[in-house]
Amino acid sequence: MLLTVGHLTRDRYPEGFVPGGGVWYAAHAWRALGHTPRVLTAAALPDVPAERPGDWQVVAGPMTTTF
Repeated sequence: MLLTVGHLTRDRYPEGFVPGGGVWYAAHAWRALGHTPRVLTAAALPDVPAERPGDWQVVAGPMTTTF
């Protein structure tokens, strides 16, 4: 089992925002290796993608870190 704790971010590109941050990329990598990632993060709930790999626990925050 892998538990990843950290920021889910909104990464800004000319085309718009996409999910990012260490927990996002670690979860995708762990899923690609055939495992179920578990993630603990905090973010503004509207910024959390509905489709995400693994089991996520999201603490509702006032805003999401944006780069």
